[in-house]
Amino acid sequence: MFTYEIFLNYIKDNKTTFGILLCQMETHAFQQGIMNSVQSYIQSIIPGLSDKCEEQYIYSFMMHGCLNIIVDWINNDFNIHSHKLAEIIYHVCNVILAEPVSDAETSTANIK
Repeated sequence: MFTYEIFLNYIKDNKTTFGILLCQMETHAFQQGIMNSVQSYIQSIIPGLSDKCEEQYIYSFMMHGCLNIIVDWINNDFNIHSHKLAEIIYHVCNVILAEPVSDAETSTANIK
């Protein structure tokens, strides 16, 4: 989680640059490149999921979600401390990876 905080502090210290790169529609290609790089890194350190098609959607959800959290944080003028935001991102991603989709489907079926 410490690494997330360092990265978030870097974004905050370079807020003008990241505001342009992450918050403007014209820089969508850059945003996609960042997401692809981070996704590749995550896939290299986390064991693969059993279903490659499923993995694609899980990582896509995580990458877009994390990017949008950071964009909201920039747009809200860094209204919470980077340590707290790092905790949020870390815990949300761990919850997503901790519960396989098949378990979630079973849980949903029990609700009906």
